[in-house]
Amino acid sequence: MNNFAKTFYARAAVFLILACSASLAGAAVRLPGFFTDNMVLQRDMPVPVWGWGNPGETVTVEFDGQRAIATVDEFGSWMTKLKPLKASATGRVLSVNHIQLKNVLVGEVWICSGTENMNFPVRKCINSREELKNADYPLIRLAAIDRVQSPLPENDANARWEPCTNTSVANFSATGYFFARKLHGELGVPIGVIGASWGGTGINPWIPGEGYRDTPSLKWAVDQIYNGRPSTETGKKKWENYLEALAEWLPKARQAVANGQTPTDRPEIPTELWITNIVPTKTFNGMINPLIPYAIRGVTWDHADNPRRPEELYQKQKALIESWRKLWQQDFSFYFAQIPNSGPRDDQPEGGDKTAQLREQQQKGLAIANTGIAATIDIGVEDKRAAQNRQDVGARLALLALAKDYGRSDLVHSGPQFRELEIRGRDARAWFDHTGGGLMTGAKDGLQPAGQVEAELKGFAICGADRAWHWADVKIGPEAKSVILSSAQVETPVAVRYGYRGNPAGINLYNREGLPALPFRTDNF
Repeated sequence: MNNFAKTFYARAAVFLILACSASLAGAAVRLPGFFTDNMVLQRDMPVPVWGWGNPGETVTVEFDGQRAIATVDEFGSWMTKLKPLKASATGRVLSVNHIQLKNVLVGEVWICSGTENMNFPVRKCINSREELKNADYPLIRLAAIDRVQSPLPENDANARWEPCTNTSVANFSATGYFFARKLHGELGVPIGVIGASWGGTGINPWIPGEGYRDTPSLKWAVDQIYNGRPSTETGKKKWENYLEALAEWLPKARQAVANGQTPTDRPEIPTELWITNIVPTKTFNGMINPLIPYAIRGVTWDHADNPRRPEELYQKQKALIESWRKLWQQDFSFYFAQIPNSGPRDDQPEGGDKTAQLREQQQKGLAIANTGIAATIDIGVEDKRAAQNRQDVGARLALLALAKDYGRSDLVHSGPQFRELEIRGRDARAWFDHTGGGLMTGAKDGLQPAGQVEAELKGFAICGADRAWHWADVKIGPEAKSVILSSAQVETPVAVRYGYRGNPAGINLYNREGLPALPFRTDNF
């Protein structure tokens, strides 16, 4: 081929590329991977719509008679906002240049996040066959975010919004589904649930870097976040040292195997270099950061944390909640499910195991504004492989939302919570908030509501100055807002405990609305 021909074809190729680029300019616009058909937009607040495209490109967003314009910036990003929308069960088209998202509803949107408890699917619940048979709710929409971990914040995530059917809900978060079902039944509007959960992760990877940096007691995690990156000098050196140790070990291991011997243990990888889903920030980076700033009403959280550092759980919860709100620039509601009773039954009056400490730390989270806790101390299982009651977990979380977000002041939304202790002679009197129609001795059978029973109150322990714990004799106060405790072995009470064990046997204090009392202790020893 001569030079003229080469020049001609080169110019022709350039012309074709430019022509295609010009004709497809509108096609360069891209939306986040979880913007799909069947999605739900949050009602009654501005609705951000964002994505990517060619710098300088004009983006036109149209929905429900609204038109919003944006221009792609120099970095290839754009964002605009729709004005607040009214709830609508009529599927409409969300148009973004050439993109047409169909069957889009407007209603209430919640993120349901956490670890194995939130990740537990509908198909493994008790009564799952019946639940799936009746799971036909076209106005409930489900979006399960793909599981991704990342050392750095990602800007995109994939999920496909689907109407709730027996097929789409089978592997979806049971807590999330039953929460949505309760809300939909009470509010009568479309409900969108974004499921972002991962079993076995604990809370650490869900906290962004900002949360750790802003919490002095969690500074230990900063090394894991930043010092394991090969892009830093510290991280590069750590990786080099580990790889050198591994290279030194490998030929020795091969020789041992050749000689019919078991190799010595390989060099242990430093914690900050772990590529796992338990390392701080990694799950947030991959699964939550891409959702910001999608318009939501709030977050429900359900987890069972690693008990190695129970004293840190409150600070971790605080870091998680406050950092999510800060990054979203929205003070949304955040409701968490209590760590349920699980494992072997404990019938010792003093209690105080690691799970009890975790639960206590978790309840301290109620000091954070705009939060709530759903009591689950009566519906756990000894064997986590067994079918579980997630129906009540979701419904109790929904009670919090209905009362606090949707103006249902008529609803009792919490089980009894300890308020103060009063000592009179040999008696200790514990007063409670959220007593509803009054305290009762209750019993719960499967999915049936808890009912009043004629039985002794169990699970209360009492001690004197010697700090020796004894089971207490207990009766409900005449006003049904307190319980009165005593013991023949305790002349002058100092402190009381209730259900302060991982799986407390026989505890049975409820309010008349069927919600169990939250475990507590009044001592600090």
